[in-house]
Amino acid sequence: MRAMALQLDACRQRARAEAMFIGDQDGLCLAWSGDDSACEEVVATVAPLTRRMENYEGRIAAEGRSFNVRVRRFEVGGSMLFVGAVGGGGELRATQLHHSIGGVARILQT
Repeated sequence: MRAMALQLDACRQRARAEAMFIGDQDGLCLAWSGDDSACEEVVATVAPLTRRMENYEGRIAAEGRSFNVRVRRFEVGGSMLFVGAVGGGGELRATQLHHSIGGVARILQT
């Protein structure tokens, strides 16, 4: 998990995001970088959405806070996971989400 957190941290910094995370469809935050509470709250809130949608971009309300997020679902080794970013925006955020998926997939397949 440490390797995934380091990979997310590098992408978060390049995306200028407040936080980045990897979650599963049960709502567990597997790895994150940045604002810990934002990651836990957003992962638990978006997990049900990722069962129906491959991508989500918009505002999420959780625990009395509002978060600007972008989330992408992906599969690794038969498991459905999602990567997301809180804050940041535009193509820079989208590019770093894509890089995160590749990095996490490589880490999990080793």
